[in-house]
Amino acid sequence: MVPVTRCSVRLGRAMSDQLKILYQSKDVLVVDKNVDTKINSNDECANEVTVAKQLARNVPHLIDNTIEFGFRFAHRLDHATSGVLCIALNKTTAGTFQNCFSQRKIMKHYLALVHGHMEDRCLFIDVPIGRSSIHTDIYRMCVSTSPHCVQPVKRSTTVAVCLETGLYAGAPASKLLLIPLTGRTHQLRVHCCHIGHRIIGDYMYSDRTDTQPPRMMLHSYRIHVPVKPQPLDVTAPDYFVSAIDPSWQATQLFTTYKAFCDTFYNQGPNKSALNITDLNPKTVTVELEMS
Repeated sequence: MVPVTRCSVRLGRAMSDQLKILYQSKDVLVVDKNVDTKINSNDECANEVTVAKQLARNVPHLIDNTIEFGFRFAHRLDHATSGVLCIALNKTTAGTFQNCFSQRKIMKHYLALVHGHMEDRCLFIDVPIGRSSIHTDIYRMCVSTSPHCVQPVKRSTTVAVCLETGLYAGAPASKLLLIPLTGRTHQLRVHCCHIGHRIIGDYMYSDRTDTQPPRMMLHSYRIHVPVKPQPLDVTAPDYFVSAIDPSWQATQLFTTYKAFCDTFYNQGPNKSALNITDLNPKTVTVELEMS
């Protein structure tokens, strides 16, 4: 058996086969996806780094030649998003993940650095999302109130918690915990734009102007999946700290990630259920118009 390679992840663009494995069992492999890396690609360009290629180099004994790209990715992350990514190592586990996602039983937490200081400590964003019709060269989404939004428009909900405020490269910024309660394409990026706090380094949703940061500051931080016999609960490193990225300097702490989870998540058997009633967030909402 080929040993698993555990390499460090760099803050900048992924230009090599480096890949950090966060967890592995006979059923699941969880990796810390590098920033600016596609999960897989039909493009045969030999120089393009993808997670599938990184896995093939790091854990070749886990390749399944009966499926495309050799691995069953249990969910997706945007090209520019880093962090926790799960790979099912057999059909049964892949089916379990699919059922948990469809029943919205999976808890996913993201960290983000966004432009500006978010005044509200917590927001419940209930704003539908659809495809933008004016961007034909890229797959871009928008909120349903945009005049360019086309069907199908789907309800999209996100909880945004302000952990810290401070400065990024000398400009006001906030560190947010983002909890998607639905799983729409680009949901977190669109919702952050809608509340006036675009994610730092988001090239697409800044109309290709936010080019100074080394990456888009969105990171898949934690996932909790209620699989048996033991739930899968994996957390990635937090890269949005000044020790790793000196451009980020926190000046005010509102809550820590641990304190938030200890306070607002059920402490019984279903520890992944967010207690929104006690959270009492300010609501940002747009009604979903039925066609």
